[in-house]
Amino acid sequence: MTGQKVLRITGILFLLVLSISVMPAAVSGVTGVEVKAAVPATVPPDSDFTVAININQVEGFDAANYDVSFDKNVLRLDGVAKGRIGTTDIPVEWNDLGYVNKAVIRVVHNVLGLNGVTGSGYLAVLKFHAIGPAGSSTTIAFPFPSEKPPDRALSSILGEEIPVAAWTGGTVSVVVSGGTGLPPITFPPPVTASPTTPPPTTSPPPTQAPIPTPTPTPSIVDAGGIYTEKATTRSADTKLAVNIDKGTKALTRDKKPVAEVTAAAAQAPASPPRGFGGVGLTYNLGPDGATFEPPLKLTFTYDPAGLPEGAAEAGMVIAWWDTSINEWVPLGDSRVDTATMTVTATASHFTAFTVLAPVPPPPAPIFAIGNLTVNPATVKPGEVVTIMVTVINSGNAGGSYGVTLNLAGVQKTQSIELAAGASQQVSFTATKEEAGTYPFSVNELTGTLTVAVPPPAPTPTPAPSPAPSPASTPGPSQTPAPSPTPTSSPSVTLTPAPSPSPTPAPVLSVTAVPSPSPTVLPPQPLATAVITPSPTPTPSQAPVETPLLPAEPVKGKDTWLWGLIIGIVVVAGSVAGFLGVRRSKVTRWRGQ
Repeated sequence: MTGQKVLRITGILFLLVLSISVMPAAVSGVTGVEVKAAVPATVPPDSDFTVAININQVEGFDAANYDVSFDKNVLRLDGVAKGRIGTTDIPVEWNDLGYVNKAVIRVVHNVLGLNGVTGSGYLAVLKFHAIGPAGSSTTIAFPFPSEKPPDRALSSILGEEIPVAAWTGGTVSVVVSGGTGLPPITFPPPVTASPTTPPPTTSPPPTQAPIPTPTPTPSIVDAGGIYTEKATTRSADTKLAVNIDKGTKALTRDKKPVAEVTAAAAQAPASPPRGFGGVGLTYNLGPDGATFEPPLKLTFTYDPAGLPEGAAEAGMVIAWWDTSINEWVPLGDSRVDTATMTVTATASHFTAFTVLAPVPPPPAPIFAIGNLTVNPATVKPGEVVTIMVTVINSGNAGGSYGVTLNLAGVQKTQSIELAAGASQQVSFTATKEEAGTYPFSVNELTGTLTVAVPPPAPTPTPAPSPAPSPASTPGPSQTPAPSPTPTSSPSVTLTPAPSPSPTPAPVLSVTAVPSPSPTVLPPQPLATAVITPSPTPTPSQAPVETPLLPAEPVKGKDTWLWGLIIGIVVVAGSVAGFLGVRRSKVTRWRGQ
């Protein structure tokens, strides 16, 4: 027998003995419901492995809660996946209770629906990573403190506690050789004593270099797509590891077994969503659309120097590309380990995956529009109206902003550049040829433009003529009697007779109008007429009589002139009367 065969047979016997040692209840014939942590005996350093929380022959199961403890210096818990009893998924929630020297997590299950679950299966799958050095070990157990009531229980659909015959844990050791890191199993596989029986297939030793190409081969995937071994695929740059547990069912879109897995770096990845920055880790996993049950594990290794400025390292998430909405969708169970600089999550299907880091929002403008005015508020048809608004940028960065006037279906747009904290007035002009009320909008602001036909202009009333003064109203036209002039008849020179007095009487020469008697005519009455002086006629000419014109209304500035003329006429009349009296006296004197 070769040394290699001896080593294999020894390993199988060791696993068998260990399995028997960690299952005292089964050996002792424990009956009833049992909750058992199927813990592998050994695992390689720096390796991933899982522990199933198995349950058998439960009836009407509805809910459960229990604690799981382990040494946090030996193992790191990377996640807890949902379980399955029969064909029913068992939801799971968990949280770290925060113990200092050991890790204690609390696991809670609540089955959806009202019928309860009956059968055997597993409540949850715990995903561990061995961080302890070779030779270290820890017990994965269900602690049962004696100083307080039980903190683990199962309950039925009726709200009653389901008795549990045993809560069984196990011990795992970190060793350089001999560990398989296989997924947990409920019972060890059957072993025969025949040396010709092929030994169980084991994973490559931990010293084997990562395989940058597809790892799974048809030999470890059966006809139903079930992986018979644990498999790991890494990207060519080794920054992404895809871990598929034993027992995982992997099918392509057309329901064929997934024979191989690929992880290729994306050449032109889609942009990160708002609020996130890319870390430079984007890969297309294939075959695209393949599904995995239970979900497989993705582990990204990042470089802190490659994070976007201001990114929150602890808030990074793994996201998958949803082709139905063309967006990145974060995985809810993403976990960041800043010590190992890794981000992990589980995925149930293949597509493109990336790592996103939350980043603070970039400076951006914040625009507001207001102060809408219409000038004038009412216009005539065809008259120009001015519509004005004020735009304010209250953000912390400058930017452009479009202002659009929509009036009666006609749009006018202006684009302005506005610095942070600045404001600007934007104006539009418009005309309407027909009267009416026109609603309009400027972006989200609304208003109304009124076009009104002006009322007809009133007929102008002529200004009344100034009333003439009484003095200016002409009386009946009359022709004044001609004054006695020398030219109206032959002139007679009268020489007074010598008086009896020795002193000769003075001789008075007068021009008189001859009449049958010496009686002189009395003075003629004055007429209120405009008299135009005429030149003194000569004896050879007939006197020219100027016709009297109707008197014009006396204007204010000519009143003094008319007063002067009237005064002259009055004086002239007085003189004429005086001369007439004298002439009468002379005549009487001569008659005497």
